[in-house]
Amino acid sequence: MQQISIVLNTEYKQLIKLWELSARATHNFLAEKDFNYYKQTIPKYFAQANLYAARDNAAKLLGFMGTAENSIEMLFVHPQKMGQGIGKLLVNYARQELKIKKVAVNAQNKQALRFYRKLGFRAVSRSASDNEGPPYPILRLALK
Repeated sequence: MQQISIVLNTEYKQLIKLWELSARATHNFLAEKDFNYYKQTIPKYFAQANLYAARDNAAKLLGFMGTAENSIEMLFVHPQKMGQGIGKLLVNYARQELKIKKVAVNAQNKQALRFYRKLGFRAVSRSASDNEGPPYPILRLALK
């Protein structure tokens, strides 16, 4: 059985490791230099977000999400746990407990787009680049 808990700033190194594993499995549009860049900058985003982790009974990190301004801004699941309901557990927590109805996702991350659409999210806007400036379009999705 999985549980949701708040992430502590002392867990950021674990989050970065999980982020990289997950991103390498799903973000095939990123170049190696991008992974290196984001590994350095992502702690800044952790500090600006409300972070929640999905954990197993032994408190092992299975996935995490970051929320800000009533939106899911990041969601990453360990590749070995993808397709096992971890992402859905986190999104449902965001929807039910945090009353979040929006999500931001890389437009090139087809797997994530299918996932969010399956959960009822639809595109409402698009930006040409992410917050850091690289040309990776971001879609803003919202529940109907």
